[in-house]
Amino acid sequence: MYIDGEWVHTKTGEKIDVVNPTTERVIGRVPRANREEVKEALEAARDAQPKWEDTSPIKRASFLFKIAQLIRRDKERLAEVLTAEQGKPLFESRLEIEGSAENFEYYAEYARRIQGDVLPSDNPRQSIMILKLPLAWCGCVYYSLELSIRDGCQEDSSSTHNRKHCCHQAL
Repeated sequence: MYIDGEWVHTKTGEKIDVVNPTTERVIGRVPRANREEVKEALEAARDAQPKWEDTSPIKRASFLFKIAQLIRRDKERLAEVLTAEQGKPLFESRLEIEGSAENFEYYAEYARRIQGDVLPSDNPRQSIMILKLPLAWCGCVYYSLELSIRDGCQEDSSSTHNRKHCCHQAL
């Protein structure tokens, strides 16, 4: 598990089997967090929020561009894992991985288009300025590599065939 900038082991040592639906073979095991660990992760996200908010949109975009670059660098390995995890054809997994990289780039490019508004006030000597800032942290729990990569930056990405709970934060 990745909590507060570090890879950590679950305190209970419990694992969840990842099963290939085509072969019904266990292809991996992932940590099963307990309530305390989930709380710790949420607190770490909350504590990181002020620093993220103070980061310029262009700098935040650079992180998203880097994620896209890393996804493309590891595209074949990620596609193979996705195929094993989901039981889908490899060509389809490659397309989904590429789509994931494109999503990160889309939202990174959006950072340059973040604009506020200036509205007239009832007072003729004043204007009202509206700024768009990241306001809150979010918590995500993913059960699928496909979802964690593909939906990393989508605001509404519900899926009926994968178990997931997610609350995303836009740039």
